[in-house]
Amino acid sequence: MLAALTSAGKQKGISATALKGYTRLYALARSRRAKLEGQRGRELGSVIATVEAMALRKQLNASRMKPVFLILQRNTQFWLRSPFPASRGYVQFKGSQMLFEYYVGEGLQLQPLANFKKANALHEACVKQTGVVCDKVALAKLLDEMAATRVKRGKYTAWEYYFDFGGGRPPWISGMATATGIQAFGRAGQLLNTTKWRTYAQEGMKVFSVNAPTGVRTRGPLGGTHYLQYSFGGFNRSLQRLIKRSCDGQEGAGLGACGTAGDAVAGASAGRSTRASA
Repeated sequence: MLAALTSAGKQKGISATALKGYTRLYALARSRRAKLEGQRGRELGSVIATVEAMALRKQLNASRMKPVFLILQRNTQFWLRSPFPASRGYVQFKGSQMLFEYYVGEGLQLQPLANFKKANALHEACVKQTGVVCDKVALAKLLDEMAATRVKRGKYTAWEYYFDFGGGRPPWISGMATATGIQAFGRAGQLLNTTKWRTYAQEGMKVFSVNAPTGVRTRGPLGGTHYLQYSFGGFNRSLQRLIKRSCDGQEGAGLGACGTAGDAVAGASAGRSTRASA
């Protein structure tokens, strides 16, 4: 771990102050893990082990430090005395709009799909009569928080997952989560006239132009281009239609660049596609 932190310190995009903070957080997490008993200790220990395993595989680069250590920070904070959530239940921390999901045995995990669905719901409350109060401040804060967790993956940016799931080993990405994120940033960018969010939506489309496991593009069983549910596998027919419509240039949020970030991917959160697990 120390070697990974030292190496990250030599890369661009991470300050000496941030690096010192990550080092202290890692030490605190290990110290707290040694004192926690039972399931609480096992949950925090699992998160620590995942961070260490990524470091050993030389995957814990400077770009991934922020989301990975955010997850470690939240677990170090939570498992000290907070009540256990339900399995696959959501946890939100004071001062944040971001959701973490509890996976038994793997601790609290940052869940891009759940957060982007929440952003879509916040957006919908502002453009439709849903009975829910429009909260543009909460929407803006959530998307800013999610934007801060983007990482460099190959030659593009992505929202990654950092726990074992369905045979996949971290770091992996979800095609459905990415499509939902494209929608969330595209629509909110229009609603709040925020150019940077529309840019993030455009950048998100690059996931579908890169072959798995870096991206989610693959060759279909009968030829042609198909898109995976996850970068490690999982075929979803509804996702194929969703992304093909985007890349065919359907009208949505008016973003161009391999499709749109609006209605072309609306099915990702509106229930027109098979629901993803992550």
